[in-house]
Amino acid sequence: MRTPSGPLGRRQRKTVLGIDIGTHAIRVVQVGPYRGRPAVYNFARASTPPGAFREHEPVDVEALGEVLKDLLAERNIRRPRCVVTGVNSRRAVLRRAVFPRMSDEEFRQALKWEAENYLPIPVEEAVIDFQRLPEERDRSTPGPGRMQVLLVASYRELVERYRALCAAAGLELDIVEVDCLAQWRALAALNLVDARAQLTTLVVDMGEEATRIALYRRGVFVTLRHLPLGGAYLTRALQDRLGVSFGTAEELKGTHGLISEKRADVAEVLTDALERVYEELLRLIRQLLLREGRADPVALFFIGGGAAGLQGFSEFVTHRHRMLAEVDIPPEAVQVVDLAAAAALAPWMERNREFFTGEYTTALGMALRSPG
Repeated sequence: MRTPSGPLGRRQRKTVLGIDIGTHAIRVVQVGPYRGRPAVYNFARASTPPGAFREHEPVDVEALGEVLKDLLAERNIRRPRCVVTGVNSRRAVLRRAVFPRMSDEEFRQALKWEAENYLPIPVEEAVIDFQRLPEERDRSTPGPGRMQVLLVASYRELVERYRALCAAAGLELDIVEVDCLAQWRALAALNLVDARAQLTTLVVDMGEEATRIALYRRGVFVTLRHLPLGGAYLTRALQDRLGVSFGTAEELKGTHGLISEKRADVAEVLTDALERVYEELLRLIRQLLLREGRADPVALFFIGGGAAGLQGFSEFVTHRHRMLAEVDIPPEAVQVVDLAAAAALAPWMERNREFFTGEYTTALGMALRSPG
């Protein structure tokens, strides 16, 4: 992608920069106001240095910071008003809890004493935030003297590593949040989900190492589940069946996907492996709906790179009506997120629209976070 030559300049001082760091890629999205509405000013990706990000957290912050710094320079991204990044949901804690009604300031003081009753992280080692849950959207909210909140926590040491990583790239980190909450913000901003509708919504993030399923009801986060299968599982299937290196398998996966006529053997292996991932995913969804109680209708969204970024993935999902019927989800309720069709790009970014794929959903949600 070419570096945009449009009218950035001072406008960047009003933008928010979202940074999504994963095992295989660093993705950034820059959002700012354009003619009265948020627009994508810039976006880019770079490969994560081998071994620099493991087990869902940064290991070599200097190496990651250097790659991020180069990426920002290459794409002419500088002086954002706010910098947001996120911890992987496996390295964070999200808990719904009920408390006596009080002001935000009173609640922050109460958390110093009450947090240990709700979180598995020692309070002195944690960074804790909260979000009030709207009463009118959650019929389980107690009476007028009580309030329901979503507690969000992560280890302070991990947050400091992200701060050091950004500093190595010449940035000052302002906000750290959880990736699944950023993903919902992106879907809501693009009008792909209606937070006011009486829906149970499942957001499936098919990453490289794992698949995460977040359940929302009436726009309110309910729970999160993880499946230890993702894009790397498909790569290893190619590696084993075709007798090639992991790097070659990764290249074949990205080049040919699920619908290649030139390499039917690649498409066959990937389809077989993805069938297994999809079956396990729907099994987990079935358990989730049974445990949390079903509120009809149900909507299912697939986002991200990994398996969901493969050529032919949308067609794969479309032709699995029978499997969807087993969890009583109608085919029309399933959508593979297409950012290029949904997002508003600033005029100078339009020529790169085709590259704005679902893998940028998390970074977009972070960039849509209010700086306040």
